[in-house]
Amino acid sequence: MRRLNPSSTLINFLAFKSGWVTAVYGATHGMSWLGPAWILGWVTAFFVWHKQHRTEWILLLGGAAIGYSLDSILVLAGLIRFPVEAQLGGPSPLWMVAMWLNLAAALRYALGWLRDRFVLGAGLGIIFGPAAYLAGEKLGAIHIDGGLLPIALEWLIAIPILLYLERISRASDIQLGGLPHNTTRPIEPTED
Repeated sequence: MRRLNPSSTLINFLAFKSGWVTAVYGATHGMSWLGPAWILGWVTAFFVWHKQHRTEWILLLGGAAIGYSLDSILVLAGLIRFPVEAQLGGPSPLWMVAMWLNLAAALRYALGWLRDRFVLGAGLGIIFGPAAYLAGEKLGAIHIDGGLLPIALEWLIAIPILLYLERISRASDIQLGGLPHNTTRPIEPTED
């Protein structure tokens, strides 16, 4: 993986933070589509700009799937819920899934210092996951009915999995065509 210059990392960080704000703003103002649209736009633009490998999408889509699954478990267990105007999709709404994709898109760049630090990631997840949900609750985007412990456990599990997924996608040489990077198809002998 090539190193990004500091301005690219800063752009990634600002886009990541603005994705969170846009998603929560949209969810609390009856525009649940706004966050997913912004996040999908910045993620696409960033990765087109940096011409990333196709394996980057392993991390992004995996992050969205992990977040959807874990948040949906909390919703179905009655531990968190979303206001009616913020429920585009479900059980975990689309804007929350987009926020997980948003996080995954920052893991390799703005949050790259966390790479391969699974224990540190788990510890930070216990703190910052619930803090983000609590901030979302104060803004009216989510209701926490089961306390912060289930959310802390969710993030204790999620961050190491996301970091492992980042490692896999970084190390993977498999592209969509099924061939390793920097490899060409073997030339088949022709019959005369």
